[in-house]
Amino acid sequence: MEITFSYSPWYLVPAALLIGLGLFFYYFRKPEYSKSQIWTLASLRFFGLLLLCFFLLKPQTVEREVQALKPRLIFLEDVSRSMRYHQDSLVLDSMLAAWSDQSESQLSKYQLFSYVFAKSLEEDSARESEFTNIYQALDEVQDRFYGEPLAATVLLSDGIYNQGRNPLQFAAQTNAPLYILKYGNREQARDIGIEALRYNKSLSLGRKLSLEIDLAARNAVGSSFKLEIRNSDEQLVHEAKFSVNREDWLESQIVEIAAEEEGLQSYSIALIQATADANPSNDRREIAFEVRKEAYAIWIYSPQSHPDVAALRRAIQSEANWEIHYCRNRNELDLKEARVLLAFDWDESLVQEITEKRIPTLFIAGSQSNLRALHSLDLAKGLNPDAEEQFALTANNLGLFALDAEQKSLFPGWPPIEGLYGNLEVPAWAEVVLYKQIGNVKSNEALAISGSREGQRLGLFAGRGFWSWRMYNVKNEKQSRAFDQFFRRWVHYLQAQEREEPLQIEFENELYERSASRVIAKLYNPGGNLVNESDLSLKLSGANGETYDYRFSRESNIYRLKLDGLKPGLYSYTASTRLGDRDYEKQGRIWVQENSLEQQDLRARREMLDAMASQSGGKAYELKDWPQLLTDLSQLEAPQQLNERKIKRELLTKWELFFVVLILISLEWFLRKYWGRY
Repeated sequence: MEITFSYSPWYLVPAALLIGLGLFFYYFRKPEYSKSQIWTLASLRFFGLLLLCFFLLKPQTVEREVQALKPRLIFLEDVSRSMRYHQDSLVLDSMLAAWSDQSESQLSKYQLFSYVFAKSLEEDSARESEFTNIYQALDEVQDRFYGEPLAATVLLSDGIYNQGRNPLQFAAQTNAPLYILKYGNREQARDIGIEALRYNKSLSLGRKLSLEIDLAARNAVGSSFKLEIRNSDEQLVHEAKFSVNREDWLESQIVEIAAEEEGLQSYSIALIQATADANPSNDRREIAFEVRKEAYAIWIYSPQSHPDVAALRRAIQSEANWEIHYCRNRNELDLKEARVLLAFDWDESLVQEITEKRIPTLFIAGSQSNLRALHSLDLAKGLNPDAEEQFALTANNLGLFALDAEQKSLFPGWPPIEGLYGNLEVPAWAEVVLYKQIGNVKSNEALAISGSREGQRLGLFAGRGFWSWRMYNVKNEKQSRAFDQFFRRWVHYLQAQEREEPLQIEFENELYERSASRVIAKLYNPGGNLVNESDLSLKLSGANGETYDYRFSRESNIYRLKLDGLKPGLYSYTASTRLGDRDYEKQGRIWVQENSLEQQDLRARREMLDAMASQSGGKAYELKDWPQLLTDLSQLEAPQQLNERKIKRELLTKWELFFVVLILISLEWFLRKYWGRY
């Protein structure tokens, strides 16, 4: 225990001197008592008054209390749809029923936490999901228990994942061991199916779609099957026959489909087999792509060569309906037909021309950029040319274009870039796309912004060096999907600037059955301002005659809608509203994909689960051996954390000290009376 003061205890020194001086004149200058009596009376009054001065300094006692926190033990259960397709589901149910009771009794030295996961981590039981992201679940556990004594994480899973990063990457860097219960079929039954499909989601009218189909067969040597592709009218457009001549058979087939009709086109891919296999759900897939009549010109202007230019070109060049033009000479820059300009350099005259022609533009600013020239567009205010290392964080409620959870989770782990120093002012018409993070400190300062200014869509990326993001994405994910889609969606947003159509409806790029998706709608009044005073409705019509009516909700100055529960297939939509005395309507078509990702491959990833446990310092068990897991966890030497707590108490609240002062003063008064002075 220690004593602290609200005021400096050195004030007691002058107080003691003043009290002593007063007692000297009171008792010692005119001695009316004997010498021993004077010293006794003076001492009693001195300590009584000094103790009162001591209390005026507001003293406090500080007691330190140390507690040992129980180490945390996390139990993660995979509840994705694939978990219910394995043969030993009854064993799983019985194990889960017994786990909660026995774990509490045998693992009492831990503080237990249980979660379920599929696409994301949940505390309560969640419905079976069509997606599995093991890495995100493990990473979120580590974030939630950061700084706390984490003994281990118990993972119950079949190891099948179809979203997010490879879980082995997490196992190699985690600080807590993984104890894994392996679940799922040990052997792969006979299965012939469609492994993967790769194709562009949009292309220009008159071109051909290049569809790459990966076909796989396991334990089906000697079998033969036929591949058929049919259009929405069930007309056969392609046919091929295959024979399986080895155990793990894999072959890719490239098929070209002509884009002869504008709009959303759908096709079905089916495998025709003489004998049904163990997993018929991967024998059929549906695809859809949009055929556009116009090819949009996307210009990139950069007088100086820079790796950011190459990274940006590679990110957007896969869009079939975009014609990418790159120029280094200002005189070669043609803005007459430009649908979007990506500018790495500019001056006042170029900014003025962009404004007059209302060209959607993304400015990528560096330390040598003319920031003052952008002030006329309400951009780059608050920035200065100095650069510093900055990490990027995505905005949580970005309403301009959709970013999936995988993209958002990857950004914090990407390398830093050379971001411009200063607090970028965000104008009222813009939204934050990326925030800055300096070292480990998250900030509310914007790194990138975008929006629509008087009907013209603009964006500013206040930094250079994002080429390293693409390199890091390729190195760790073996592909650049997250990086490419981020910039493609941003350019899509700029390119979709509507100069004549005031009502805009934006669906997510990919819609799946039984999965929620959001729709964003924007309504511009005749003055070019975003408004949402009027009600906006949406009507969906399916191919079989079913109809669905929705009403948008209002948020800020835009409309939002959540779609859920739609069956696979093509839908026509009509969005309509009335603003003032004018009616607005927008029509189009969307395609809801059949979601069978969880059924495409039901082989439990046991080798991967073993590797995860080994790399993290843990251990993997068969599901039937879960009692042994409890025994091993009970014997695990788990780290403990001592938590120190300080308890402060005011000394004025202690009544015992009040009586000490009272006794001193009272005793001095009593002795003066007893010895003859009043």
